[in-house]
Amino acid sequence: MEAEAAVDDHEPELVITAILLPDEDGLALTRRLRASHPALPILVVSALHARNHALQAGANAFLSKPAAVSDLVALALKLTTRRDTASVESTSARHAKPGAE
Repeated sequence: MEAEAAVDDHEPELVITAILLPDEDGLALTRRLRASHPALPILVVSALHARNHALQAGANAFLSKPAAVSDLVALALKLTTRRDTASVESTSARHAKPGAE
């Protein structure tokens, strides 16, 4: 519940979580965050072979540990850029003139 409060308070561009957390299940956290923040990118990082479980829980991406920092950064940039691009595209579509293509 502490993670959800932090997301509500700080409105991050991306959440990176593990599956095995000290006080809760990361997949359950992912499900709750997806329900309350549908547009928020979520990246699950784990040594467990749980890619399908993470994606089914609502994660946008999964990264296996051990992972290179460069892979983590690249994936984080991809997730946040995709979010920005989608936002820009939807804004442009709203302001387009009728019949303009």
